[in-house]
This record gives sequence, C-alpha cells and structure tokens, in this order.
Amino acid sequence: MKQEELFIKAINKWGLQKQMLMLVEELGELQHAVIKAIRNNQEFTEEMAEEWADTEIMLAQMRHYWTQKMDLDEILDEFKNKKLKRLEQLLGE
Repeated sequence: MKQEELFIKAINKWGLQKQMLMLVEELGELQHAVIKAIRNNQEFTEEMAEEWADTEIMLAQMRHYWTQKMDLDEILDEFKNKKLKRLEQLLGE
C-alpha cells in the first residue's frame, strides 16, 4: 500500500484530532530521546533514530492531509525563508 493511502486510512480510522495528538506525542518522544542522549554524552542513539522515524511519518501524514486543504508548501516555504534569512543575519553572513 502506498504511504498516501496509509495516511488517508489512518486519519479516516482515528480522526484528524487523534492523529494530531499522535504527532505531538511522537515529537515529545523524540525530544525525550535527544535529552537522554545528551545526558549520557552521546551524539546519536538508536532510540533517537526510531523516534525520528516515527516523527517523520506523522509529519508526512499531516503534510499529506493539509496539502489537500491548502497550499501548505507555499506557506511553509515562506516561513522557512524568513527563518533562514534570520539565521543568516545572526551568523553575520
């Protein structure tokens, strides 16, 4: 089954709100894994990789859903460009 089909089926089965909560949960688990790695003086761990994968899946699911509703790429590109310009300024480039 294609990813897009899985994303649609997941939202249809559990609903958008629950999938949004799942995204927040996965973000929190990634955050926890990163903090744990830092606390243990590690740069990258298998736990981080797993949580990163979970987070990317949920972000992709939300991107797929919202791209059907709006021009999400244009909106995100606008914000990313502003933030990258700000980073460039902070770095003195």
